[in-house]
Amino acid sequence: MAMATSTFSPRPASLRPLRAGGKPVGLLPFPRRLACATASGEAPPVEQRDEAEPALAAASNGAAVKSEAPPPPPAPAPVPAFRDARWVNGTWDLAKFDKGSGVDWDAVIDAEARRRRWLEDYPEATNTDEAVVFATSIIPWWAWMKRFHLPEAEKLNA
Repeated sequence: MAMATSTFSPRPASLRPLRAGGKPVGLLPFPRRLACATASGEAPPVEQRDEAEPALAAASNGAAVKSEAPPPPPAPAPVPAFRDARWVNGTWDLAKFDKGSGVDWDAVIDAEARRRRWLEDYPEATNTDEAVVFATSIIPWWAWMKRFHLPEAEKLNA
């Protein structure tokens, strides 16, 4: 414990080395600048401003000067909204993904992936009028397996 205290703790003021004047080295006085006059009796230098004020000359007679208002900032470009004919009332219309024998789940997965990618590129605020009620849990587990697991497994098994 003694080593941790001596190694990582700051030294107490009583143990700091003293200067010739008797004050600890760590407590050096802050250099003061005289505000009114120096020891020789001269006034301290005054800060000079190099700002050109053209309005001052025009208004020297006391008349008001019109100031030009800065131009308004450009309006931000409108963010496009997600549009797809198959996206209806916050979910995918599965009737539009029908391929004759049933729903084409690969097309549903592709469309949802494209929608989510679009939302990453163009994030938009949520809106209670256009709530998203689509859940990926409506896609059967075997569609996910066929789409993502089997191709990877085939690559691994080669």
